[in-house]
Amino acid sequence: MKFALVVDDEYYNRQIIRKILEQLGYDVQEASDGQQAVDCFQKRERNFDLVTMDFNMPVKNGVEAIREIREMDQTTPIIGITASASIMRLELKQEKKIKILEKPLDSAEFKMALDELKMY
Repeated sequence: MKFALVVDDEYYNRQIIRKILEQLGYDVQEASDGQQAVDCFQKRERNFDLVTMDFNMPVKNGVEAIREIREMDQTTPIIGITASASIMRLELKQEKKIKILEKPLDSAEFKMALDELKMY
């Protein structure tokens, strides 16, 4: 089984992404802000095969969280899903194994990003 971490401060957005990933065979864990996402990686309760990350969130934004996650794990693919895609792309242009998608999420575009990251 593949494991995904879905990070977004909006419950509805997490549920949309969860549904798509579960249909693709992922077991999904959720976090509602960037700090919770970092905590999931620090605890190492499971190895994630994929992370989806919003940009604008309370406590710690997506870019800050991704940078901290990358200090612990360079290989897990990350898909940024945000209304601020151009800002997120600029902030993360040096990072590898990252795709940035614009909200609202298009499921076909999401699946294409997974395929490009060799995730399904």
